[in-house]
Amino acid sequence: MVCLSPTQSSARLLRRGWRTAQRLKGEVVAVYVERDPPDERQQGILREDFALADRLGIPIVTLHGDVAAELIRYARENNITQLVIGHSDRSRLREMVAGSIINRLIRELRSIDVLIVANSPEKV
Repeated sequence: MVCLSPTQSSARLLRRGWRTAQRLKGEVVAVYVERDPPDERQQGILREDFALADRLGIPIVTLHGDVAAELIRYARENNITQLVIGHSDRSRLREMVAGSIINRLIRELRSIDVLIVANSPEKV
């Protein structure tokens, strides 16, 4: 299961998830959880990610609600064994106030391998 984000490209995540599924001879699914309607910029990012997923033959599931809760529910209901997610772009303050999605996933999905993929290095 590859977790898509509207705030940054998930192309690296999709490719990593696809390669992992190929190696393990397993299936892969991309999951996007919409908490709020995406703005124009976010829609562009999602359009590109969805197009790449389509080219790789990865089905896309869109859920609505609390991001961590929906990812946890979907993973449990669908017997997911591997989860690929990118580093959070949340500030330390926001994580303290709203909590860390990654920490919650790791804490509640103990039987699932969670791969946290580094962000792309910034070009200088």
